[in-house]
Amino acid sequence: MEKVEQPRKIPAASISVFALVIGLSLLVGVVSAWVVRSFGMKLQLPITVICFYAMALSGYRAFLSLFPLEEGSVSGGRSAFTYCTYMLFNIFVFFPVLQTGFPLPFPFRRPCYKLLGLRVGRNTHFPGVILDPPLVEVGDNVVIGGDSLFTAHAAEGDAFLLARIRVASRATIGMRAIIMPGVTIGEGAIVAAGAVVTKGTQIGPNEVWGGIPARRIS
Repeated sequence: MEKVEQPRKIPAASISVFALVIGLSLLVGVVSAWVVRSFGMKLQLPITVICFYAMALSGYRAFLSLFPLEEGSVSGGRSAFTYCTYMLFNIFVFFPVLQTGFPLPFPFRRPCYKLLGLRVGRNTHFPGVILDPPLVEVGDNVVIGGDSLFTAHAAEGDAFLLARIRVASRATIGMRAIIMPGVTIGEGAIVAAGAVVTKGTQIGPNEVWGGIPARRIS
């Protein structure tokens, strides 16, 4: 993975795109609340919130369909514009809901993460945190422990990069484990609680890893 100096500020284009989508989302939310109120209903606040998030999510997905996240170094130009715009959506709109236990209990995080771009199989839920859903793939029947963290981006000094995380079916990720960019976890593998699986680690099927940094145990 090539390392290139990371951008030091958010591009003006990213701020403009984000502000435009959020402004439109707020407008749709307020107008929807006004329409509901005109019918004598007292649901203005929930209607505003629902319409705001629906519009913001539509804008987010439309943006990523035009400018998908790409693995590799983020240095400037298109890559910096794409990732910075993507992170503005997450930091200010989605993360405040998904990274806390309130108001969204963890069983409801699965469909939300899928809407944000996560590829996930059957019977897999997320009591932990996924920082980059479009760059994470998780198979069927994966057990993910509470407070675990998946991050497909890493900043190391002047370097900033993106790399996809892949977790095969029937794997187990222990509580408070940290999975870094470029990690592949094989079918039936186990990552112990509190382990830190460093960037680019390849864990084979049915292997057991643990520790900081994670090493194969058996």
